[in-house]
Amino acid sequence: MASQGDLYRQKLEDIDNQTLNKVLMYNPYHVHDGEQCLYKTARLTASGAIIGAYISVFDLAVYKGTPLTYMLALGKFVKWTFPVASMGAAYGATICIASHLRGNKSDELNHAFGGAMIGAVIGAKSQNMQMGCWTAVGFGILCSIIKHGTKYDWWKLTTESLGAPKERPLWFYKTAFLTTRPQPMDTGNEATN
Repeated sequence: MASQGDLYRQKLEDIDNQTLNKVLMYNPYHVHDGEQCLYKTARLTASGAIIGAYISVFDLAVYKGTPLTYMLALGKFVKWTFPVASMGAAYGATICIASHLRGNKSDELNHAFGGAMIGAVIGAKSQNMQMGCWTAVGFGILCSIIKHGTKYDWWKLTTESLGAPKERPLWFYKTAFLTTRPQPMDTGNEATN
């Protein structure tokens, strides 16, 4: 009789690689703004939570205050993880709502609204209205530029597509660049004065 672990491994082997890549490499910019709203919001919330957890781990690593306790570590984790996760949730939900309110349009303006909501969450977290306004403008511009660049494949530009000459890697020359070269041998054929 197969164990539960064997059944789980068999299920994982049954999933083909293309489907697995579609699940793991979800990109909200390649989906119409008004489609998959709940899934998109959940994925952006999870991404925000992961980024917030990384920030909190970094904050704990460089912490130089009173002795670190479990409650202090938990407080720092909550301080960073939940606001960044709520930024992802606000971004995903605002994109979908703006798309539906604007007649199912999928363009840069929806992402500018989403970026403005990220700034609003930052302003609420810091309790500073001026910071919230400026970060709303900044993230609105940044998110609309990312959407525009994804829409027109700016990120796929390579040196070859721009017509630049192809560079060769260092191993092409099969030479150790960090060692000294031996002096050429004297063959005796040189002209002497």
